[in-house]
Amino acid sequence: MKITEENFDEIFKPQINHFERAKADKSTADQDVCGFNGTLYETFGEELDYVFNLAKTTKRVWTVVEDEDDLFLVAGFRLVNRIGFIVCENEYKNNSLVIKLD
Repeated sequence: MKITEENFDEIFKPQINHFERAKADKSTADQDVCGFNGTLYETFGEELDYVFNLAKTTKRVWTVVEDEDDLFLVAGFRLVNRIGFIVCENEYKNNSLVIKLD
């Protein structure tokens, strides 16, 4: 099966950013607590620490990367051109997975 932006959520099951969820009003929908439908983790502070430590022991971290005017989901923890991170329930098997976002 080819992995696309459309089936990424179904295959990997991105988690809601629990840091932002805890800060948001209870009436705020999960998908509205932060970017990427509530799943984007920041590139600094406690969110970065959480993602970095998770990436050391699992294959559940994806990096949202900007290259010129395009956005990509890249399997693993990356530093260059990163916008943020997404943590998924399911692990990826291939470290070289890249998904272009529309």
